[in-house]
Amino acid sequence: MTSLEHLHEPALLDNLRHRFERDSIYTYTGRVCIALNPFDWSASERLYSVDVIRAHRRKLMADTPPHVYAVAEEAYASLRGERQMAASDSSRRDQSILVAGESGSGKTESVKIIMNYLAAVSTSDGDSAVAKHVLASNPLLEAFGNACTLRNANSSRFGKFIEIQFDARARMVGAVVRVYLLEKSRVTTQAEGERSFHVFYQLLSCVKRYQRRALTTCADTSTEAHTIDCASQSLDGYDEAIGDAAALLPWQAESSSFALLTSSSKQQLDGVDDGAQFEKTVSAMRAVGIDGGHVAAALRVLVGVLLLAELTFVDDDGAAIVGGGEGHGDRGEARGGEQGGEGGG
Repeated sequence: MTSLEHLHEPALLDNLRHRFERDSIYTYTGRVCIALNPFDWSASERLYSVDVIRAHRRKLMADTPPHVYAVAEEAYASLRGERQMAASDSSRRDQSILVAGESGSGKTESVKIIMNYLAAVSTSDGDSAVAKHVLASNPLLEAFGNACTLRNANSSRFGKFIEIQFDARARMVGAVVRVYLLEKSRVTTQAEGERSFHVFYQLLSCVKRYQRRALTTCADTSTEAHTIDCASQSLDGYDEAIGDAAALLPWQAESSSFALLTSSSKQQLDGVDDGAQFEKTVSAMRAVGIDGGHVAAALRVLVGVLLLAELTFVDDDGAAIVGGGEGHGDRGEARGGEQGGEGGG
C-alpha cells in the first residue's frame, strides 16, 4: 500500500476493501502484513495448502503475493542466515514476529498458521512433534483464558508469548509458552451479554452429561448420590476426574444457578457445544503432559471457586462467620465439614 497515490485513511481502507472482495485477505504495507479476518474458513482454507507452503519457501516477500507465510519465511530464512541484514552481516539472528490487532481480528489463528509453516519448513517431512504439542495447548489456553465478549465469542483475555526453539540445523526442537495480563476480574464480574471464562461453562456442561450417563449405567439408581458415587465403575480416563468434580456439584446444576456466572444473562454460545469443547480441553491437558491426578486437582479447584462464591457471611458480635445460606452454599459447607473431620479439625 506504500505505492498508493494518496496515503490517507480513506484510500487505505478502500484498497483493503477492494482486495478483500477479491478474496485477497493479506496486504503489505512496507514489511508489515495486514490480515483481514474472512470469518469463513471454507473460503480461505485454500490459502494454506502444502503447495502454497512450498511456493513461499526460499522466496523473498517481494517475489510472492502477500501472505503471512512470507512473513514466517522471512523470519526463518534470517534465523538460518539466508538473509543478510547488512552488506557485511551473514550471521544467524534470533527473530521476532509481532501479531497484533483488535478483538476478533484473527490473531490466534494467525499464530497457528505461522507455527504450522515453521513446522513444515523446519522438518524433512513437515511433521514436528514440538509444533503438535504447542498447537495442542491452544484449547487449554483458550478454555482458561478466553471468554465471550460483546465483540468476539472467543476473545483472548490474556497476552501470550511463544518462544520457538531451533537447533543448529534450524530444526524446531522446543517451545516455551508464557501468558500474562490475564483479566482476573472476569471471574467475579461480567458485563451484560458477556460470559466468564469458557472453562466454567464447559465443566458444568460435561458434568451434567456425566451425571446423566451415570444414571443409566448404574445398577441401582434409586438415589442421586449413589448414581454419582458408582459412576466410576464403568468409566475410565479423564471421566474419573470429571466424576470427582460431579461428586462435589449439585445434580444437573445449570451455570445460571451459580453466583459467579450470573452477572450476565449470557449463558450459551450460538453453535458451540460446551461439553464437547471441554473434552478438547482435557485432551489438551493430556497432550501437554498433565496426568490424570493433576487434571482432577484442577477440576476440583474450579468447583471450589464456583462453590466458594455461594457462601454467605453474617456478623456475629463483630466477627464474620459463614451463614446458613441457600442454593449451593450448604453443599460447600458440608464438603468442608467432612474434609475437616477427616483431618482432625
